[in-house]
Amino acid sequence: MLLAIILLAQFIFHQELQPLPHLEITEADIISVLAEYDVVHENGQLFCQQFYGATNFSTKTIALCAKNDSSQQQQTLLHEVVHVLYWRKGIDTGGPYDAAVDAKSKELFQRYFGIPKTATVEAVKDTIPVNATPPTQETAPQN
Repeated sequence: MLLAIILLAQFIFHQELQPLPHLEITEADIISVLAEYDVVHENGQLFCQQFYGATNFSTKTIALCAKNDSSQQQQTLLHEVVHVLYWRKGIDTGGPYDAAVDAKSKELFQRYFGIPKTATVEAVKDTIPVNATPPTQETAPQN
């Protein structure tokens, strides 16, 4: 019996993972998820050590680690929204699909918050003042 369980486990874990179907995500899709789900910020050390974020489909809650910077929270929120959008289509994206969900959320983050892929150093260099100097700290008065 134990041998049968081991063989079954090897069979299951060696199955080729099917790619997630393409999902075109619009601003309206993102807004609909945010209107349906509560977004909460978790401060707990245990939560933040284990997760950037998590979605509870039954309570319709998305939890984000509040200790991360806003950029990380935005990307994590998009990641969790992607999980919800696949869930709505009956596709469970947990476990081995998390990397594909992460890739999709990074694509969305780039679309909404990143520098356009067509931008180059040459294209943005003129936005930096020529005589710009880095800020310096005031030195304390000497006695």
